[in-house]
Amino acid sequence: MRFRFPSPQSLAPSPTPRGGVTLTEVLISMAILAIGLLGAAAMFPVGGYFMQKGEIADRGAAIAQAAFADLVARGDLHPDNWQVWDPEWNGGSYRPMDQFVRDWMAEPSNQGLGVQDFQTGMNSAAGFVYVIDPLGTAAGLRANLPESLIDLAPYAAVPGASIGDAQVPTLDAQSISRWTDQFPNWPVKRLATSTSMIGNVPSEPVAQGVYASQDDIAFSVDDEEVPTRQRVVGPDTDGDGNPNSALTRESRGDYSWMAMVAPTTSNAREALTLDPSAYYFDVSVVVFFKRPTDAIDTSERLTHGSVISTGTGGGEILLTKFDRDATDPFEDLRTGQWVLVSGPHPNSTAEEPLFFSQWYRVLAIDDQERGPLQDPDKQRVVGLRGPDWPWTITNGNLPSVRVGLFPGAVAVHTKTMRLETLGAYQ
Repeated sequence: MRFRFPSPQSLAPSPTPRGGVTLTEVLISMAILAIGLLGAAAMFPVGGYFMQKGEIADRGAAIAQAAFADLVARGDLHPDNWQVWDPEWNGGSYRPMDQFVRDWMAEPSNQGLGVQDFQTGMNSAAGFVYVIDPLGTAAGLRANLPESLIDLAPYAAVPGASIGDAQVPTLDAQSISRWTDQFPNWPVKRLATSTSMIGNVPSEPVAQGVYASQDDIAFSVDDEEVPTRQRVVGPDTDGDGNPNSALTRESRGDYSWMAMVAPTTSNAREALTLDPSAYYFDVSVVVFFKRPTDAIDTSERLTHGSVISTGTGGGEILLTKFDRDATDPFEDLRTGQWVLVSGPHPNSTAEEPLFFSQWYRVLAIDDQERGPLQDPDKQRVVGLRGPDWPWTITNGNLPSVRVGLFPGAVAVHTKTMRLETLGAYQ
């Protein structure tokens, strides 16, 4: 008998027929791929946004320190170079601070005043904290602000300011007693400087040249056939729209700044009338990115604040818009920007008044109804980071403050220093 062994081909399993990829499978795969690609593509604008924010923050911090040195070099931190608005001088004009205060002290009605009346009068007439802001001052003049607002920072209907009872927002009893006894008028005054004046009027072009950064260089990218080139400023003798010779580099002017001088003690406040070089002051340089100077009279706002938590380096404040403020003051409020928190110091007395005013960075904004926030249309809870503030919560009493909103404030550099000059009032 013969045995036949099966061949290897016969032992292999017969191939099973396989169907091709269906159109449905292709479409599903393409849809999954498209979703993944769209998700990846969405990261590019988000990344670009955060890169721009980081660049603005880094550049703002560098500009703040450079501006600080520039202010010292120009002498704009010397009180004898400050220009203050006097509604009674030549029908309303700017004049040197020292002349303004000397005339106030020389008035017969102010002769022989006691300590309390003298301090109250000085706070009302000359203020307590000074914002050196030639660019904002010139913008306010261009906006034809009324005399009652032209020297205020921020430009707003400030409780206690001399703007007529019809415009003063309603305050609670505690705020009235704390804000009118020792500080009958808003004590944060906006000033110009001698370096920004033409005649006795603040000049916006001059202020732009002094209080705006020239380092954000402008480039020409309009003509695709011509390589990108740096733009320059110079005379155009042939009228073709291009300068024939370069005098200086052209900048976009996106970054500008102002400064704030706040005394650290009541004695330092009085020393401004004598010799500020003997005392220390908190000097802050505030840098803006694309500051809305064309609408500065409506963009700067003031809100009522209630301290709801405190700790090292700031805390939380409940912002409430004033009842007679018809618009939304929180429209331009963003995380990362800086706000001005002001209020009478808890240790302030009529004989030794002390006003606290410092800048804080907004870390978080909450507009959800919870806890102290009862009206999201009129209130916000903001978490702030900055210097330690003096207010504490005792027996459930929430200290009352004011918070100034300055759109575009991206960096603040603060230094405690002596002004190193004879006083403006000596």
